Amino acid sequence: MIPNALDALTVFPWPGPPSHIRTGVLLLRTATPVGASRVYARDHIRQALTETLALTLNVPQSAIVVMSTPGQRPHIVISGIGEVGLSISHESTLSLAAVNLHGQVGVDVMQVQQTPDWHAVALDYLGPVVAAQLMDIEPAQREKAFAQAWCAHEARLKCRGRALDEWSQEKQLSCRTSELALPEGFVGALALCSTKAPLAK
Repeated sequence: MIPNALDALTVFPWPGPPSHIRTGVLLLRTATPVGASRVYARDHIRQALTETLALTLNVPQSAIVVMSTPGQRPHIVISGIGEVGLSISHESTLSLAAVNLHGQVGVDVMQVQQTPDWHAVALDYLGPVVAAQLMDIEPAQREKAFAQAWCAHEARLKCRGRALDEWSQEKQLSCRTSELALPEGFVGALALCSTKAPLAK
């Protein structure tokens, strides 16, 4: 199902005013210069995470460690708290990070753009219900709606620690998704799993 734009969640820009963690979830975004490397974007968002969490949780930055191992989902270890859920997404000049103090989390960002074969892609990966919903949307709004539906799907996969695969009824994921309020031209989604999944695959 396509997330409701009326439920869009605030994503705090960094650097910027102090953020707060609402119901255990922190959403953060950073801008990346045009042409910057993926390494730069990754280091930039991790710096933002460390500084923001230290400020909002009132702990030293040295108490926060971002863990990332190839083939495993990233997570954060905070001294005195333990492991907390983390999801990061990069797209063009924007990076997003979501932290969930109470379990797993998934986040995804996408730049709105034309997708000529959107219907075939939607049928293969998003399922017939979402494909039908997209078909009913005015063409002028469909690119954004498709991008939003795709982000929601990717966010659910990340929350569950699963790779992208073709849609099937048996593989439906039970996650609560919300649209994110992002700069013009970008859409994003947050997913929170209804049950806790392992931090590592």
